[in-house]
Amino acid sequence: NINDEDDDDDDDAATMILAGKAASSLSSLAAYDLHNEKCTGSLFVHFCAEHLGGKVEMIEKDLWRIRQEKPREVVGDKCPFVHRFVDYDEYDWETESFKVIETECIPAELWASMTESCGAPPNSIWGKMSPKKVRHLAELVVGCPFEFKGRVASTASGGDPFINAGGILLNEMDMSTMKSKVVENLFCCGQVLDGDASASGFSFMRDFAMGKVAGENAALLALRSIKGGDE
Repeated sequence: NINDEDDDDDDDAATMILAGKAASSLSSLAAYDLHNEKCTGSLFVHFCAEHLGGKVEMIEKDLWRIRQEKPREVVGDKCPFVHRFVDYDEYDWETESFKVIETECIPAELWASMTESCGAPPNSIWGKMSPKKVRHLAELVVGCPFEFKGRVASTASGGDPFINAGGILLNEMDMSTMKSKVVENLFCCGQVLDGDASASGFSFMRDFAMGKVAGENAALLALRSIKGGDE
């Protein structure tokens, strides 16, 4: 998504928001590094790594070919690079082949924003793209920069959608009982434990499962204490 938001330095700055499974998966690869940096930094995305070997020179050459062959088409209408994958759930018995699905490598709104940043305003045609602009666009395709500052709660959730790194270390816990190895008779579960993930879906199931294990073992400990006459 691309939203225009107010900024102290530039009122016209556009904020590109990377969300969903992509954000969750990428953030988990460097959870502790991001935590130490307060989730701030730069992310460079290669959108066409499988296209023409992913090399900027080849991408630039292909973009120039498109400029030569389709000079009257609007640059920002759609990404010319297509990703193809086989849908093994869809089999055509007549052609004896699986269905091949094609999707644009870069979503339409993001592609339009990228072309504008290269100096191609809305409704600009390929024929007016200079070699410099084509090169700039190719560089964005293989390394589009995203600046990020923290993890932003979605409007729909109304709260922080992330379990952030930090908390009780897992190696200090007996994970079979959820009992602490450090503090006697302490049972822990859920987000007080060290971890990094989206606070939905599988994470809820994980928290519920740990809560069940912790509760059962805490109750067993209490019963044993009562039967043993301990207070």
